[in-house]
Amino acid sequence: MKKILLFSLFLFLAWPCFAQTQQVLIGGMPSIAMTTASDTYQGLYANADQDGYFASFAASEPNLFPNSGTLRYFRVVLSGAPSSGTYTFTINDNNTDTVITTGAFSGSSASDLTHTIHVKAGDLLEIHVHPAGSPTAEEASWVVDFIPDVNNEVALGTGQGNFGTITNGNLIPISVGHGYVAGTGDGPQRVTVVMPCAGTLTNLYAVSGSALGSGNSLTFTVVQNGSTTSLSTEIQGTSQTSNEDTANPITISAGDQIYVSVAVGGTVSGIQTGIGATFIPSVPGQFPIMMGNASTQWTNNANTYNEVSGRPGNEAAAGESLTEQVSNAMTIQAIYVFTDTAPGSNTKFTFSLRDNGATPSGGPSCYVGGSSNVTICNSVTGSTGTSGTATVKNGDLLDTQIVPTSTPGTQTTGSVSYLAYSSPVGYEKFLK
Repeated sequence: MKKILLFSLFLFLAWPCFAQTQQVLIGGMPSIAMTTASDTYQGLYANADQDGYFASFAASEPNLFPNSGTLRYFRVVLSGAPSSGTYTFTINDNNTDTVITTGAFSGSSASDLTHTIHVKAGDLLEIHVHPAGSPTAEEASWVVDFIPDVNNEVALGTGQGNFGTITNGNLIPISVGHGYVAGTGDGPQRVTVVMPCAGTLTNLYAVSGSALGSGNSLTFTVVQNGSTTSLSTEIQGTSQTSNEDTANPITISAGDQIYVSVAVGGTVSGIQTGIGATFIPSVPGQFPIMMGNASTQWTNNANTYNEVSGRPGNEAAAGESLTEQVSNAMTIQAIYVFTDTAPGSNTKFTFSLRDNGATPSGGPSCYVGGSSNVTICNSVTGSTGTSGTATVKNGDLLDTQIVPTSTPGTQTTGSVSYLAYSSPVGYEKFLK
């Protein structure tokens, strides 16, 4: 009897140590049709890319993963059944297919809820798409859960991209694309994302596809609310292809606007480069889901829609089906929005979560514009938002609806982020 009581006490006391954030990673491009005749690859998550990249070779568009942990619960949804052919979706880690795969399927959805894989910090992760039997060209979105090895860590990773000739002042978004870089003339609004939750940003990780060469370097630095921070890392020389800053964490408040600036030493051209960072939320179980900008184009005379994760695949689509992304179970607790310009006094854009083509009753929403002509809003504080939560189920299709009122000025860039929550995985994970 004493042993049973002691064991029960041990589990009770150990519970906080074992509880781990269960992050939902959403990806895919629901507005871009896949290639039907050859294998293609796309980043694992946050990769709805405006340019429509499904790359033709592995390790060309992966996400740099900044954390170690476990991936599980993989789901894929297509815009329609691929007719006479099939598709197979497989998670690829460092240019090698893993055991997480849908297998060949001819319907409009598939999943692998059985297999898991362990990933390490610095791994390059992507989705390998294999068509067979001449399937019809369909669009796809996918989702997978991530459970970190270290309690409460959340992964924020931007995919690699061929940056071409990089110059001082180039800017990169965090966790919203395949590696889009804003030019020095574009301004930070093209890459800024708004953080929907408070916590600590740390472990800035950078990787290059090859060494930069003697005398050449790339320095990546996090910019927070327009100010350079101490979180920075450099790749340089003839042998180094990655580096990490684990010594300079920065404190994040909900609503902070962040991106990464690039400083070039020497001459760097045609190098694939990716960044990642670890976020530790103040509230265990919370994590951000962020949609970046770059020519978002919210029109002022009709409702438009955007993906919830990544970069807009087709700017702001008039057809909602072009932006819906599949999700795993979680709770959406808040919405945060940043726009580059004010819509105009007494006009506004209202932003709301959509779940399976409907606005959840009591869900969060907020607007920019209004009588005070605001450019930032959230559903938690102030008078520009409506607080509430939305319960998302496994397999639900999510997107953001943007509703104009009184003909606001057309917006060219902006960022929409959701504060998401999933109950931390407890000790039962370790007893299975």
